[in-house]
Amino acid sequence: MYRTGDRVWRRPDGSLAFAGRADDQVKIRGHRIEIGEVEAALRGLPGVAEAIILRRDGPAGAYLAGYVVPAPGRRLEAGRLRAGLARTLPEPMVPASLTLLDRLPVTANGKLDRNALPDPAADDRRGRPPATASERRLAGIWSEVLGFPVRVADRRFFELGGDSLSALRLVARLRLIAPRGGIGVADLLRDPTIAELAARIEDGAASAADGPAPMVQLSAGRPGSGRPLLVLFPGLLVSTREYEPLVAHLGPEQAAHGFLCASLVEDVRPLPAVADLAAAYAERVRALMCDRAGRCVFLGWSWGGVLAYETARRLGPDFPLDWVGMLDACGLEPTFAPGAGRPLGPEERAAHAAMLAAWLDRAPMRPHWEALRARMDPEAEAQFLRFLAAEPQPLPADGPEVGSRERMLWTLVDHAIQFRTLRLEPGAVPIRSFVAADPGSGPAGDRLGSAHRPAPRGGDRPGDRPSRHRAVAAPARPDRRADGRVTGLERGLTMRDPDCGFETLRDAHVAALTGSLIDGVEHGPGGAGYVWSRGIPDPTLNFAYGVRRPDQFAWAGAAALGRARAPAFLARDPEEVAALDALFEAAARYPACWMVARPSAVQAVSGASVAVHAAPAPGPDFEAVFANLSDDPAVRTHLRRHYLPALRAARGRPGLAPVHIVLSDAGGPAACASLYLRGDTAGLYNVSTRADRQRRGLGTAVTAAALREARARGAAQVFLQCPAGGGVEALYARAGFRAVCAPTLLCTSPP
Repeated sequence: MYRTGDRVWRRPDGSLAFAGRADDQVKIRGHRIEIGEVEAALRGLPGVAEAIILRRDGPAGAYLAGYVVPAPGRRLEAGRLRAGLARTLPEPMVPASLTLLDRLPVTANGKLDRNALPDPAADDRRGRPPATASERRLAGIWSEVLGFPVRVADRRFFELGGDSLSALRLVARLRLIAPRGGIGVADLLRDPTIAELAARIEDGAASAADGPAPMVQLSAGRPGSGRPLLVLFPGLLVSTREYEPLVAHLGPEQAAHGFLCASLVEDVRPLPAVADLAAAYAERVRALMCDRAGRCVFLGWSWGGVLAYETARRLGPDFPLDWVGMLDACGLEPTFAPGAGRPLGPEERAAHAAMLAAWLDRAPMRPHWEALRARMDPEAEAQFLRFLAAEPQPLPADGPEVGSRERMLWTLVDHAIQFRTLRLEPGAVPIRSFVAADPGSGPAGDRLGSAHRPAPRGGDRPGDRPSRHRAVAAPARPDRRADGRVTGLERGLTMRDPDCGFETLRDAHVAALTGSLIDGVEHGPGGAGYVWSRGIPDPTLNFAYGVRRPDQFAWAGAAALGRARAPAFLARDPEEVAALDALFEAAARYPACWMVARPSAVQAVSGASVAVHAAPAPGPDFEAVFANLSDDPAVRTHLRRHYLPALRAARGRPGLAPVHIVLSDAGGPAACASLYLRGDTAGLYNVSTRADRQRRGLGTAVTAAALREARARGAAQVFLQCPAGGGVEALYARAGFRAVCAPTLLCTSPP
């Protein structure tokens, strides 16, 4: 008999009436979805402190509505969060709407009040309803794309929760109802209202013809402000609207225009050459400055930094340009970097080639993929095969529509292939390179923990350096110019580092181990949470976090005792330790060190072989090491009773790629480690050496093997947790890890 999880009641005639579910599984467009999995993926995104998913009903049927509380000091965008989820979750599991909240509503006894969460479609009083036939028709199309009813005609698309990709999905629909070629991509990314689009359609206006350099005005500025014009260059697969928080922070006096991303087009075509884009941008900027007095400043984020530099170089030294700001510029997918990855062996190449052939047989974009492969050299072809083999989700075959997974994957690879051959020429371009600093490098109390520094003024070109995409945020600590002044524009610029915060690493840790050693997270009042493991009683896997108040302490204690666990509390910093010390007297406390490293192509250890097992559960060689990491019989019994059963029962989860590594010497399996990869981040766990093989450098060797494997699979950073101080932390420091935070685990009873 199959347990469906449905709850029913029996009618008098013997038939069954559906009464809901016994779990949180819902059905969306015919797909059964576990809401908990979507919530876990959303909490795993950088900057997300809390996340809740609800099923709602809209004009196109049921849909998922998400609610997100940003981490302290973080500014999130709904569109970017949905794009992040789309990289790891199947399309039906991506919420149709995301609402940002300051805090989650709770009931009088501190539990989540789901009924108090706002309905995305209920905000109808803040505008006039559609009045004309064109407006009503457009409202219906917007409702289908956004996933909830749109009943106002004078609110802008991005204000209603749209994003660049959902705006592009409107294009094909709008072309069916608009005359003379319809509405273009640039028209939609200029953030219109339904009323404005309806007026264009009724007037028979053609789409905006911007050529290869479409531009939007983000702020008109104030005449006579004395500020230079800010010209913004986009990253890949995102529009210039990513700069809106920065422009808003700079205030109404700042004039700002931005180019739209060249990859956001309806037709599938390779990204234009950098030289062609730079020439078009330079012509557009010259025309823009013809009617303006004063000077301008360029700002480019990620891929946009390269475009800003090349545009400035083409404009020449006589153009009224103060400087070019490059925000984490030149980021290249690590898998495709020249020299990255080991050569493919014959068997591995044959397996990857068979996988590729099977996928292309069903891929609607096969002709485009074949044309893209024809542009690859042998090294790039091998990197491409390895990149596809490491993809945690099934390879997409959802066609060339803008926003589809297959189209996004194709665009990413196309960009990487072009980037491999890019050679930047020196030029007399004044560069200011904005990079994130290490946490703690700023003054005390600087919660962003970041600063920026300008590069030398002349004859520079951007160098190759590691880069991760970060968000443009509010200011932390601006550097001064050579004359000691700080401009208003510079004061608004900083990069925040989402990869090195306590909340980010905590959520990445939970997301990595959920489904194996961790079974779930319960959310409590005021952002508190309780992480729990069903099979392992250790406080390192059963702890509360975010606890500072008596009501949170009481809730966390009840959550632990309800699962037969002694309450334990993870404090992020000394301030939180002091708050907990005021609530109870800890029977034991364990200082920890959370560390991060960038994986590198370190050399293999001679005399040892490495085996890699990509599956949720490790193999027998791994168990042979892990079960014998100590000579203490009590420790071995504990591992065999609790940890090994949990590892064997590990199940696969969307977006998570577990990899187990075993290092063997002449005596057999000697050391092991586990990687849990999600996106470009990997967690390193279970680093162990057999008790009879210790003190031979095998722990360092298997750590190096894990870093090599992480790099080969496209990870840009690897994180781990270890006891603070002592030999273990020193071992990881020698391997290239750096400490980023030092939480403390406080226990109510000795473990």
